[in-house]
Amino acid sequence: MYQDEKIKSPPYFSIVMPTFNHVSTIAESLDSILIQNFTNFEIIVSNDGSDESYEAVKDRYSAEPRVKWHLDQGNLGYCGNLRRAMDKASGKVIFYFASDDVMGVGALSAYFDAFSENPQVKAIARTYFAYEEKPSIPIRAKPVIGNKQFEIISLDSQLKDIKSVFSTLDQLSGLAFYKEEIRILPNDHVFPSHAYPVADIFSRTGVLGYFNKDYLAVRVGESQCRTVSKIYDISPVETWDIFLRTIFMQSHPEIYKYLSKNWIAKNPIGLFQIANFSQKPLYYVLREWVIMCKLNPTNLLSIWMYCSLLMSIFIPKVALIMLIDFIKIKLNKSFIRKIFFVKPEFN
Repeated sequence: MYQDEKIKSPPYFSIVMPTFNHVSTIAESLDSILIQNFTNFEIIVSNDGSDESYEAVKDRYSAEPRVKWHLDQGNLGYCGNLRRAMDKASGKVIFYFASDDVMGVGALSAYFDAFSENPQVKAIARTYFAYEEKPSIPIRAKPVIGNKQFEIISLDSQLKDIKSVFSTLDQLSGLAFYKEEIRILPNDHVFPSHAYPVADIFSRTGVLGYFNKDYLAVRVGESQCRTVSKIYDISPVETWDIFLRTIFMQSHPEIYKYLSKNWIAKNPIGLFQIANFSQKPLYYVLREWVIMCKLNPTNLLSIWMYCSLLMSIFIPKVALIMLIDFIKIKLNKSFIRKIFFVKPEFN
């Protein structure tokens, strides 16, 4: 059980926080970390050449030595900035955290206990829930596996459980791993970039920790999936397939085939996102649909796949955005699992 040790050198956690134009949200993210009962950490804030000035936010935390600011830097893009931030980390464990998300009470001490009590675990993933304005109003939630707060999955676990865990790797925050275990850095494909170190460690060590407790509230309203249209220039599904091939194709081909067919090829909702926010909606939607059908030919028999395609093509963008927002905010409430998240109380 964790006992407060104050900050040491080097720190236990290096909380890696890449940021771009998140001046309006980063203070809440930082406060949710700094209020944790676990104190032995540093926060690496790495600005990716934002248009907004972070100086006022930096001044607010001038008395907090655990926050390390790296603001006057050029724009490398999400992937390059993430690698740059990781390179500045001095802690034992790298802990990803986005500059617009909120960390729940007790998160860091729970991660510390999980690593300490399970020495075979070198990387940890987690469930999470997403929100737009307030964590108290979730719009979707990722799955839980088993009945315990913390589970350990292995390469021999049921493939459906591995799929459930990998479905949570689409978000940065809350993925944690030993720095000394890194063999593969985040690559230049935006969507799966951050997941490479975690997945590679799982493939090599054979185990991956997984928190079923909701320690992460992920804000999606200002996501780059909505604000940076060029990230769709390369097919998201194709980059996830490259990710799975890189991690599993040679060592565990059965896992690659299952995840490729039953996870990344089964995401017709992604067509709406591409239609709404990409630079070439018609071309990119058709391209994505074809790739999903190639990875899983049974998609050609799916009515939902055809409906998603037609809706993405023919419903005007404004109407489609309104429809998706209505589904997420109004209808999804009836189907979201119960959320167990304790939001920190700030002064």
